[in-house]
Amino acid sequence: MSMMRTAELSGPLSGKADIDPALDVERLVVHGTDADLAAVAIRLLRKGKLQHIAVAYLPSGESEVAVRAHPDTVRTAAVTSIPLIRDDHGGVVVGAASAQVTGATVYCDSTAVLYREAGTVLVRPGGAGVEVTVRRRFRRTRTATGRAVQFGCAPCQPVTDGQPHPRPLERWSWYRHTEDLRLVTA
Repeated sequence: MSMMRTAELSGPLSGKADIDPALDVERLVVHGTDADLAAVAIRLLRKGKLQHIAVAYLPSGESEVAVRAHPDTVRTAAVTSIPLIRDDHGGVVVGAASAQVTGATVYCDSTAVLYREAGTVLVRPGGAGVEVTVRRRFRRTRTATGRAVQFGCAPCQPVTDGQPHPRPLERWSWYRHTEDLRLVTA
């Protein structure tokens, strides 16, 4: 029986110089934050290796990622696929993206989830694609799942996997990528 090729990366991870040298493996162990896992997912996506490398994620703190590995089984545990969520600004969501919005319209596929109100928008991988939860005033919430989520609003500053976007935005879209992210389960 051959030995599985494995590499380990520790955050902070910022891009190809940190990640690409480790991409000649079958299993990659990522120690870090949700943002570090997102950086790895972006590199796997851009290098066309999503279906060839399984990722074992060992969070170094709070995490929104639903699938995590156990340190003792990163080389042997099963692999599960989760939807890889992309955005129209070149990023991905592996845990959650959120924004405080005013005067917003939020659609999940063709369903209006929020229309011209203020609220908190939370986007994450879920079900067969993208899950969006909107909390409006007086704690009313609405959740929808679909292939894509779009919002338009007064300028706001979204936070993706714990990292604020560098500038305020008025529009943003998230959508399910055609390939899933393969994560090692505990």
